[in-house]
Amino acid sequence: MMYTIGNGDGYRDGIKKFGKKFLKVGQNDAHRYPHVSKNYPGGYAFLSKEDAERRIAEILKKKGTDYGLEVFGLEAEESDTIQSFHGWWRRLINDALIVEV
Repeated sequence: MMYTIGNGDGYRDGIKKFGKKFLKVGQNDAHRYPHVSKNYPGGYAFLSKEDAERRIAEILKKKGTDYGLEVFGLEAEESDTIQSFHGWWRRLINDALIVEV
């Protein structure tokens, strides 16, 4: 299990509406979605819930808002991710199912 962050209300609605089809987009799968840039680096992925919470705190400190971000689970393993070029976190390589934790 990995972790990600997303708008709590939106992600809960997505889980409720789409269930096993509610995915976090991975770098290799971005081409499947017309609304996602082909250069998309892959969604946030964290090794622990605490790391995900740390990123939310960083965003809050930098932006003055946390945008309603909450921690969610990803049905993925570390091998499904790569190190981000933009920070200490990881990014998804392939799509992964989003679940509540």
